[in-house]
Amino acid sequence: MVPTLEERAGCGRSRKSGSEGGPEKPTDGNVGRALWFDPTKTKPVVGSPVLVDPSDICKALVGLKGVRILYYCRNGPMAEIAIEQVVSKVTCPLCLNPAQVKERPFVTCIDLPFGGTPTRIKWKKHRMTCNQSSCEKRSWTLGDHRIAASHSLLTTRAAKWATKLVGMGRCVSELAKELNCDWGVINRAVTIYSRALLEADKKRIGKTRALGFDETLFVRTGKYRTQNWCTTICDVAETDS
Repeated sequence: MVPTLEERAGCGRSRKSGSEGGPEKPTDGNVGRALWFDPTKTKPVVGSPVLVDPSDICKALVGLKGVRILYYCRNGPMAEIAIEQVVSKVTCPLCLNPAQVKERPFVTCIDLPFGGTPTRIKWKKHRMTCNQSSCEKRSWTLGDHRIAASHSLLTTRAAKWATKLVGMGRCVSELAKELNCDWGVINRAVTIYSRALLEADKKRIGKTRALGFDETLFVRTGKYRTQNWCTTICDVAETDS
């Protein structure tokens, strides 16, 4: 006997929303919207897409666009995910003639922890060379800022994550411990991305015509009540009315 749509959805026409089937079960007026699996197919007929292919699941978990997952392995306390860019036809940026692959070096980038485990992205890059012997462009390496910025040891998402948390008050040393990397790596990335944010925010500070300096006794500390002073800088020019 072929099951009806209601039976495959796990409910009957008399079931109401909020009954034992849960608040998302269909009501009498909308029975066909429930998520169910057809035994002859690998994807649900109705509802959000569900990935069933292991390669697609791995790509979704890694979350990087335009890449191919090569392998995953554990290297001591850290996880390694090897990737490569999906490239098609590459031309020389100088003479626009077809280019060819010269080398495929691996570059290691520090990524966000996955499942509580410090993770490294092993990026197998494409080092290209021009086919024209007369071209002055010797070689260059393909990059993608969505994965990692040039000369950065952190992936783009890890650098943005660290910059946001430092801006919220987290210590650089704490983030370095979470990512299992050196303090200076986090500090350099946060400095670069913070500077870019400040430069992009043109309206953060208006035009200043006059600055005022004021030194104030901030606090007395220690056994001998040592004075600690602070210097305040402010705009003292009158605003236009």
